[in-house]
Amino acid sequence: MTNADPLLTKATVAQLLCCSERTLERMVRADAFPPALRHGKEALWFASVVQQWLQRQRQAQLAWAPAGQTQAPLLQGGVSTVLAVADVADMEPPAPASKRGPAPSVPAALTTKRPGRPNTR
Repeated sequence: MTNADPLLTKATVAQLLCCSERTLERMVRADAFPPALRHGKEALWFASVVQQWLQRQRQAQLAWAPAGQTQAPLLQGGVSTVLAVADVADMEPPAPASKRGPAPSVPAALTTKRPGRPNTR
């Protein structure tokens, strides 16, 4: 028996969506993603349901338009339409790395290192 619409586990769906399993659970709870079928403790989704959701997200992204525009730039003519808005002739190419000088230093307050624990002994 071949299964034309396989069931996907939570780990597989999370991997397809490029998110963690916990984020997937949050999306389901927030009604941002279809609920899973339960088989015991296992959460399963039909592959077609996940693909349809991804397709709807793609369509929503393509239909997006900045405030004040009537039609989305990506639906008008693709990326070339969006790039035509900027006057490419006035743009200067970036300087080579050797002519830019040293990279700016990061202030100490913005570093990710935390101070160590004080020695109480």
